[in-house]
Amino acid sequence: MTTASGCPWRLSSFRSNFATRIVGSVPLCDHASSSPRVRGTAPPGAVDVGRQTVHPRACGERPSGRGPWCAGNADELGRVEELWRALHRHHRSINPDLGPFVSDDLSWEQRRKAYDRAIATGGRVLVAERGGEVLGYVAMRPRRMAWPATFDAEAQWVDILTLVVRADMRKAGLCNRLMAAVDDFSSEIGVNAQHVGHVAGDDRAAVFYACHGFQPAWMTLLRLGAPIPSLVGADVPIETADPVEVLGVRELWLPVHRHHQVVSPELGPFVDDDTSWGVFLPIFEAAARRGLLLRAGPAAAPLGIAVLDIAVGRDDFADTWPTGNAVAEIDVMAVRADARGRGIGKALLAAAGRLLEARGVSDCCVGAIAGNAGAIRLFSSAGFRPAWAEMVRWTPGSRLKSSGMPQARTW
Repeated sequence: MTTASGCPWRLSSFRSNFATRIVGSVPLCDHASSSPRVRGTAPPGAVDVGRQTVHPRACGERPSGRGPWCAGNADELGRVEELWRALHRHHRSINPDLGPFVSDDLSWEQRRKAYDRAIATGGRVLVAERGGEVLGYVAMRPRRMAWPATFDAEAQWVDILTLVVRADMRKAGLCNRLMAAVDDFSSEIGVNAQHVGHVAGDDRAAVFYACHGFQPAWMTLLRLGAPIPSLVGADVPIETADPVEVLGVRELWLPVHRHHQVVSPELGPFVDDDTSWGVFLPIFEAAARRGLLLRAGPAAAPLGIAVLDIAVGRDDFADTWPTGNAVAEIDVMAVRADARGRGIGKALLAAAGRLLEARGVSDCCVGAIAGNAGAIRLFSSAGFRPAWAEMVRWTPGSRLKSSGMPQARTW
């Protein structure tokens, strides 16, 4: 992310095959670090920002219409390329130990594909500009909520793909205005929950989103380009489980689900045990059929499990990190309560590494709920690096209320 500033600007929105543009001069705040206020009552089809009512130009409708506002088409996305490239370079500088990174050219190529997909599925890219000069933008899309086995939230959320403001445009509140546009989009499509991610270690980004009511929810750790090492763990047999064994591991998963509620209660509400197991049962069954469900100990009384997935063509890291055509993910790792502290988790990780190496897969990721420090330590001991921090808020519109709060910025 990057911070905002400056003076009259307007928002353009790329949507479907056309764009929405709020035309006219939109004054920002008169002093640094206060966000522009939307106030007063505007006539239908108009936008009241600060001291000025700005009428949108309607697409195929009278100026007073409430239909899509347009100017241009999705090809205009190329105008935000330089801002994305700057953000990619920022990601490299924030945490260089996460390298290698993809080139700027490849990063933009992949990110542009993501924006095209977002627009094609009901998403939007809003561009703040002044005199034809792009100052910042936000890209967002509706998407299915990613953790239905954990959170009792609505099935869909607004995913903020990018929120960035030009580096030399700081302290004018433009980023807060883009965040308000996310709320407007959420309201328009009838979705409450919102989700955003940032590179691990970007503390200022985390503070900005926290000021807007987002909470840390998930940490994705990566191990790219090298197999998982053979850790020194328990001397316990690790085998691939048969599909008929899946029902027997229910009591291994549910303590993990309950542990999530203990370490991150602020992220609730959580689904009940039956709902959680109902989501994971078909995932466990599919893994077992593919030989990707590992069991520690005897089938009759398993001590732990690791559930893997291998996806071909996965590209969600492709705009930041280079990966092979196949990327593995550890979906679940669980050890029975009375067997913890014996190194069974390390033994399962080592066995997962051998299995993936045998299948020619050297890139792997794993996720942990934000409060699960023990799991993050375990995966870090196997060379996984915290890479992508995800944040959520279940109710939009929690904007800065007083100057006593840390002032929101974008970096």
